[in-house]
Amino acid sequence: TRSVLNHLARLHDGKSIPQLLSLSRSRIARLLLHINERLAKAHRKEERMRYLHVFDFILTEMGEDCLKSASVLRDSIYTTLRVMGYSELRAETCNKLQEIITVATKKNNTELKRHVRAIVAHLVHFSLEDAEKEDNKALDVLEELVLRNTEIVDAISKLDPFPELPLFARINKKFEQLRGKQSLLEEVKSFLDSKTTNISG
Repeated sequence: TRSVLNHLARLHDGKSIPQLLSLSRSRIARLLLHINERLAKAHRKEERMRYLHVFDFILTEMGEDCLKSASVLRDSIYTTLRVMGYSELRAETCNKLQEIITVATKKNNTELKRHVRAIVAHLVHFSLEDAEKEDNKALDVLEELVLRNTEIVDAISKLDPFPELPLFARINKKFEQLRGKQSLLEEVKSFLDSKTTNISG
């Protein structure tokens, strides 16, 4: 981990590790983007794991307030979702995503809502991939988000319906409760609102 941090420090004007971690939020966002790019190019599990640990270390050292930054929150979410695509790292990244969501709910709820659609889409996909596993971490995070996070119900209620599968039975029940019995006009308005959000986001 330290060797990767030293490498990143050299790439950022030769800063020391303490200096690296005291950068402005905009520079931190660039650093997270760099880690994201490195993860995309990493071919070995050990290399991906190393960059994931650096990512985790940086977020931990910066503290919860770093997620008040829209760019840091965005890059944190999408870095985590990218790494979640590697099945061997999924459990660890699901835990990390849950931490990010928990903190962002308190620190930057408005910005978090902008990314709910992408978060849910990825979690649904990975839940289906791991449907036969006893420990389906992606489903755990998805259920926590939909069933128990009361601060983002308006964003959840505007999502597309979840797959009609036993795996998502509890989620679908809650989803229908959140949406209520909408008229056709309300359904169309909800659909158009979600598409407008996607375009502007």
